[in-house]
Amino acid sequence: MQARREWQTLRWALLLLSSPPFSLKNRVTGSFYAASVLFVAPSLIPGTGQGLFTSQRLPKDSWLCEYLGTRLSLR
Repeated sequence: MQARREWQTLRWALLLLSSPPFSLKNRVTGSFYAASVLFVAPSLIPGTGQGLFTSQRLPKDSWLCEYLGTRLSLR
């Protein structure tokens, strides 16, 4: 079940990145981010596979998308 959720999240992110440029609306603040700020790359956390990253700094607690996987950290 967990692997399926992670795959769905990654698949959604890849679909998002391969689509024509558009904006992502933050449902809480109503602000927009260009989809080009997101990219998928190997995770910096050892043994976790791929991760979703941003190409620029975003304000703390910015909402980009729902993540259904297990939250991991380096701590």
